[in-house]
Amino acid sequence: MANADKDKVASHGLALPLFRIGIPTVSRFDDWAQRLLKQTFAQENRERPIREKTLVQRHKTCILFIEGLYQAFSCHVPDTAVAFPHSQRFYKQGKFGCIANFSYRNVHACYEALKRLGWITYCPGYLDLDDVGHPTTIAAHGELLTHFNSAKVMWQRLVFSGDPIILRHKTANQVQTLEPPSTPVVQVIRQHMQSINAFLADQAICLNLSNGKLKSLAVRMAGRRYSYEIGYGLTRTRARTLNFANVALRRIFARGRMDRGGRFYGGWWQTIPKDYRRYITINGRPTVEVDFSEIHPTMLYLLHGQNAPESIYDLGLMTGDDKPYNPQVEPHKTRRKIIKTFVNALINDERQTHKLSKSKARKLGLSHEELKDLVLLKHPVIAQALGTDIGVYLQYLDSEIAARVLVQLMEQGITALPIHDSFCVQEEFAPELIAAMQQAYGAVMNAQTRLKDLELPQDGFDSFWAKNQNRYIREHHQSVHHQFVKSWRQQHPEPSHMNTAQFAPYRFPDGSLLSPLVEPSPVHMPVQGYYVKQ
Repeated sequence: MANADKDKVASHGLALPLFRIGIPTVSRFDDWAQRLLKQTFAQENRERPIREKTLVQRHKTCILFIEGLYQAFSCHVPDTAVAFPHSQRFYKQGKFGCIANFSYRNVHACYEALKRLGWITYCPGYLDLDDVGHPTTIAAHGELLTHFNSAKVMWQRLVFSGDPIILRHKTANQVQTLEPPSTPVVQVIRQHMQSINAFLADQAICLNLSNGKLKSLAVRMAGRRYSYEIGYGLTRTRARTLNFANVALRRIFARGRMDRGGRFYGGWWQTIPKDYRRYITINGRPTVEVDFSEIHPTMLYLLHGQNAPESIYDLGLMTGDDKPYNPQVEPHKTRRKIIKTFVNALINDERQTHKLSKSKARKLGLSHEELKDLVLLKHPVIAQALGTDIGVYLQYLDSEIAARVLVQLMEQGITALPIHDSFCVQEEFAPELIAAMQQAYGAVMNAQTRLKDLELPQDGFDSFWAKNQNRYIREHHQSVHHQFVKSWRQQHPEPSHMNTAQFAPYRFPDGSLLSPLVEPSPVHMPVQGYYVKQ
């Protein structure tokens, strides 16, 4: 290794998977990709003329690397990198689980050229002591990093090439990724996912926060102890990146079956803290969130042919000083949150490893076993669910509900962002979202559902307004949100549907919307839980 290269070997923090990022339809860094392209061929000392096909594929790979490095740079956390496998065995066309759209030769050539140009710091891949492979990671450096620092924040329409259907099978020792079956139903799911992702890729989805607050959020999320909700009161602890380019969704099925799991993952808005969802905007407009109420326990009751009782998480815990039960008032609010997490853990914990923490036990005044006995006494259906795969089956059912909601709203020109068992839409489309959620739930569960009250939007610049109006305006103008939405609007001068309009849609006195001037969508009929064209 040359001495000049030693300074660029670095230990990186979080990393974006290179082959999962979206590539813009028109790259704003094509001149840099061309320079990289020229360097890749110069270092190979080719004697024969370069074929047109080779040139196109190499250029495509160069754009992928430059765009990946920029997206990592845009994550607001220093040392965010791009990760990719640097071994020839991962690259093979026609073999499931391998990278098919990019060749190893082109990937290796780009990596070596980036090093020679001094545009990256890098950490070569390796096997650890447990024989676990770690990918090669790279981050922008030198003049490329300087250029990224001077580049304006822009919205770009991205194209995602990965399969939006992931089928996994978990054993005691490892998680295997299997090839989804080639059936008409699976193909319909894939087509719907591709349509949904193409629709999401045309929207500017951002956070209405100042740059300082955005930076603080990104750093918080990048911490190893960062915990975020994964739905149903459950949390996961894992460092996450904040990358507004991550808008492509995937449905991840479990147990090697297409009727287990299937929930939507991949959107950046799914891993931010719950309190920050109220700052989400779609095309610059504020959003509201609508959540199903007590969805998994209620669905479990329905599967047993029973109606769920009111206030499932009310176990009658009362002390002498307590006021009548009200889930919005302490101490009932805190107790309900603990019981909600516990109940959903019982339903979704096949191995029954979840334990009530000592701090939560003190707040409830109950031990783990005492709380478990109380839950099973009030809800016998949960006792029958212990140690079974009912949790991932319920996830499959709620993912089917989510798929119907997304498709129905998309056909109305409305963007909905799935967040486990809730959805965000532009504030003016709350009635359409509520109707879609009720219809989808009824179609899948043959029952009515209860929805929580709307989570209303917030302005992330309110604190500046109270102190200084001029600073409020300045922070707004300089924010990533303002630049992101401004560039999106410049690229959408004529609204193509209601969702891209800058103003609220016209409503008739009965509350119905003025229909957009688009061709009517084909009629869809549910078959085996999926929509197919009639």
